[in-house]
Amino acid sequence: MEEVIRRYLEDVPETARGELSTSVREISLTADPGETVEGSLILSGRNDCICEGLVLSDEPRLRVLTPQFCGSCEEIGFTFRADGLQGGDHAQGHLCVISDGGELQITVSLDVRNPWPVIPDETGEE
Repeated sequence: MEEVIRRYLEDVPETARGELSTSVREISLTADPGETVEGSLILSGRNDCICEGLVLSDEPRLRVLTPQFCGSCEEIGFTFRADGLQGGDHAQGHLCVISDGGELQITVSLDVRNPWPVIPDETGEE
């Protein structure tokens, strides 16, 4: 994989590269147990410079819907599945962006809601 990325970046002339920026660095999502939630972020080249690259995930539940991009401003879609998670669980993954305009890592976290309301007893404890 590293060899593919290296070859990919070497094919782009240095003068054509622009610096890549993103709309967010951390994304927090909430889901019910077993639910799949969708999200997106914007990648853009500074000063309207066109950037080209790949988006990968390091978490199996975090799926990239837009794994490749090319343009000065691109929306990257993704889903995060709460399969196998229960209320109160937390999962976290990263979207790793590798481009001719640099590399970025965006943290995506998922909190799973408790499907049943928590009712305190008469002492006030849950």
